[in-house]
Amino acid sequence: MSWVLAHGDCDGVCSAAIVLAARQPSNILFTKPSTFLEDLKGLRNFERMVICDIALPETRAEGALATLRELSSSHELLYIDHHPLPEGFVAPDFFIHSTGACASELTYREFKSQIPKDMSRVAIYGAIGDYADNTEFIQLLLLDWDKRTLYFESGLLNQGLDNKRHDYDFKRRVVAELSKNMLPSSDDALARAAIEQTYLEERMRNEIAKEVQTLGKIAYVLNIEGSVAKAAIYARAETGLKIGVAGEEEGGYIDMSLRTAEEGIDLNRILRQVAPALGGKGGGHPRAAGATVPADKFQLFLKALDEST
Repeated sequence: MSWVLAHGDCDGVCSAAIVLAARQPSNILFTKPSTFLEDLKGLRNFERMVICDIALPETRAEGALATLRELSSSHELLYIDHHPLPEGFVAPDFFIHSTGACASELTYREFKSQIPKDMSRVAIYGAIGDYADNTEFIQLLLLDWDKRTLYFESGLLNQGLDNKRHDYDFKRRVVAELSKNMLPSSDDALARAAIEQTYLEERMRNEIAKEVQTLGKIAYVLNIEGSVAKAAIYARAETGLKIGVAGEEEGGYIDMSLRTAEEGIDLNRILRQVAPALGGKGGGHPRAAGATVPADKFQLFLKALDEST
């Protein structure tokens, strides 16, 4: 038995599809940094595992590494990721890691000799979805395609996956179709979900214009219906401030997404310092990251974030 563990966004889905194309059959499990260690420990009786696009949790990296080393001693294990590693973390041999490319690109480069050449477009979908389509390798792959078509297909895939955010059975089916190199637009359910999501996003954008609040260099919205990642982008764009924050309150915590367009701001570095100091966690990429903090510390978090930029 083989397992593929992946993030549920476009980059993770495309990475999983590339692995599945090379390693049929495999079981697909969608996970995220906050639940990764528990999900990992719950899997037994398998021979091979590939993990794609899952950032190591900052505060639990050593525990995750110990579990991964234990698994690698008796199983074939590969960890493919592009998120910044925790400070001081030394990647073991089964890690394929680079912050200069998305997980889909890294996964395609690892498995390209085992899959049809035209699966390159699946890697391109993932790269576009992760704003990582400007790498030298992806630009070379794009030379074999009309990029207008691929941007259309990737946009449809991204919107449809956003609409079905927590529907993991739906996403597993999409992974299976992509592994056969089927076009996202050939899936009627995915296309309908993408159109619905686009309408919802436009409604969300207009709502953000009315509801956005500011604190220093930060624009933020809470509990806006829709994608928090895109809400963070629109909050920043609406105000022209340096950082956009969009959060959802659940179980006494604010789970949020943050975006910036400023080259001099490293959200990953800032969040890995600020969030744990308030009983939360955070990290990601320099310009796109996430954090979770107790709801009663949210305003303190915003102040600390503002002071850190």
